[in-house]
Amino acid sequence: MRTTRIRTISRADINALAYQGIMPSECYPQLRSTIERHFDEEHASLLAEPVFNAREGFIDWYVAFEGPVTCYASLDSAGQKEACERFRKLASDIVLYADELICSGDAQKVTRGHLLKLALRYPSDQDLFLVGDRVTATCWGYAPGTSGAQSAMLCDLRVREEAA
Repeated sequence: MRTTRIRTISRADINALAYQGIMPSECYPQLRSTIERHFDEEHASLLAEPVFNAREGFIDWYVAFEGPVTCYASLDSAGQKEACERFRKLASDIVLYADELICSGDAQKVTRGHLLKLALRYPSDQDLFLVGDRVTATCWGYAPGTSGAQSAMLCDLRVREEAA
């Protein structure tokens, strides 16, 4: 159920991450269902829904709730601190569960665990948002489009330093 469009991005600006040839963003329904079954709606909403426009090469990112959309990178230091704590808590919970799946020995669970961990990677702070009072990530499961640039992990998110 798409309610709020957060942003649209060109696929040319990002590089998909994959595990055994599977891109996490193309498994959104399964990943969301996995997170919802183990956690709650807040955890599941951490990942915005990607809607692919293959013909034009764009991805629209949606959440199933309403509210003003604010980019994490545009928040002041206090706002970033609060949002950062929420991003890190939700992501850390999911990483712990992903590690359990990976250690299970069951091939499907192992794959799901690796995909969950890749889903928590994102190109830049410009891809993180607050929608109302909830945190959500777009471009998850992707790296920056620049050759050699690395993606970041949500559970490692930091508050930017204020200029002196």
